[in-house]
Amino acid sequence: MKELFAIISLVLGFATFVPYYIEMWRGTAKPHIFSWIPWTVMTGIAFWLSITNGGGAGAWLFALQSICCGIVLIYALFRGERNITTFDRFTFAGTLIVLFLYVLTKNAIISSILAASVDTSAFIPTLRKSFMKPWEEPTLTYFLSGLSFLFTVLAIESFSFVTMFYAVCLILSNFAFVVFALIRRKMLRK
Repeated sequence: MKELFAIISLVLGFATFVPYYIEMWRGTAKPHIFSWIPWTVMTGIAFWLSITNGGGAGAWLFALQSICCGIVLIYALFRGERNITTFDRFTFAGTLIVLFLYVLTKNAIISSILAASVDTSAFIPTLRKSFMKPWEEPTLTYFLSGLSFLFTVLAIESFSFVTMFYAVCLILSNFAFVVFALIRRKMLRK
């Protein structure tokens, strides 16, 4: 049953990026590089933490997400959001500091907390940008991402703080972003 949940999470995980890739192709999605760098790196680290701590099939989605985030990152380098504020730089510097602390720690629990902190803080530039331009981020992408991580939690073979914490944080942050973007769009329509 765990493998079935893992396969569902992988299908949803890939489907997560389809609307985003389509919007990038159309030129309507403008990924913020200071969000996509940490997301690419942190999901790769989460894969390593999960697979080495008994996550089993529940770790597979992190590997897929890291690759898919890397594709968006490459796009963001050339055609992403160009309005980089001082606040964005401050947030990114904080992300780098936490990433540095993550590298220094050898404790899997602390590493999981730091990885989740980096990933969550990486939402800040996207939230700031989406406050002004809420239609530049396809909410379906973030909804499917949250859903895919829900299935990845169900696929975890050995439940522990290390194997679950990061995925649960991704579920909450993705769904929270969807709610934020939809409310902001509604406000701007009025």
